[in-house]
Amino acid sequence: MIGSNFRTPDAVRHYLSESCRALVSKLTGLGEEYFAESTTVNTAASTATTALPSAAWKLLRLRTTIDGKRVALTKASVDEVDSEVTYEGWATGTKPKYRLRGQSLVWYPVPIAIHVVTVVYVPTAIFRDASGNAVTELTSEHDTFDGVFGWELWPVLSAAIKLKSDAGKDTAELRAEIATLEGDMLRAAAGRSDDAPPKIRDTYGGDDCEDA
Repeated sequence: MIGSNFRTPDAVRHYLSESCRALVSKLTGLGEEYFAESTTVNTAASTATTALPSAAWKLLRLRTTIDGKRVALTKASVDEVDSEVTYEGWATGTKPKYRLRGQSLVWYPVPIAIHVVTVVYVPTAIFRDASGNAVTELTSEHDTFDGVFGWELWPVLSAAIKLKSDAGKDTAELRAEIATLEGDMLRAAAGRSDDAPPKIRDTYGGDDCEDA
């Protein structure tokens, strides 16, 4: 279809970029962290917010160290946000939480000291250009995407479905093929660990960093 007049190469690459991001979101939702990266941010004393890493797209989890012990920071519920906090700062025995507000992390309770927080996230730049640099969109035929274990077939099929739908053509065969591939993904995710049974994994919502 790239050689046709129906969709330009740039439009096809845009569909592929969208489908690659959808694959990353799907694999992340299955608890897989092939695309995960991590960095650290510092809280500020008596300051309720900290900026998210600019490279973050999906937030997977946060952790910090309090009095020498590693502590997971979980997402605060709406009820917890609205309730009155009866303690200040982050100390042993407390359970610091966070909420996303735009491109910022909002802390509950407000820290009264500086804490180093490790942020594990999926980056916005999931592609590589010809020089190996991370980029956010497929813009050249030399750009690449690592679909891990052959999963790059999924975005190809997904983009093909969009293109055929735009052309008013039947997509049943492609949809059946992508459904089979998704079944393979589920089985692969369930079998990733041989020493433990499959279980639900809480990644604190796999938050999209653009959500409030």
